[in-house]
Amino acid sequence: MPILLWSSVAAADFQGGWEAHERGDYATAYKKWLPLAEQGDTFAQFNLGLMYYKGEGVPEDYVRAFAWFNLAAAQGSNRF
Repeated sequence: MPILLWSSVAAADFQGGWEAHERGDYATAYKKWLPLAEQGDTFAQFNLGLMYYKGEGVPEDYVRAFAWFNLAAAQGSNRF
């Protein structure tokens, strides 16, 4: 049961980050996605990569973007 609870919490955090990103609140999106990305969530990793690639709420940084993209890809993400 704890895994299911974490999954629903993670999904809510990801969705909250998505909604924040869509309204241009990049600081909140980053805050929601960073812990998920650090825990291995490939969607969060990919989206953080995009934020760094585009400079959305963070300094444009292709090295960090690549690092997040690479983590997601290494886990089999097919978002590329």
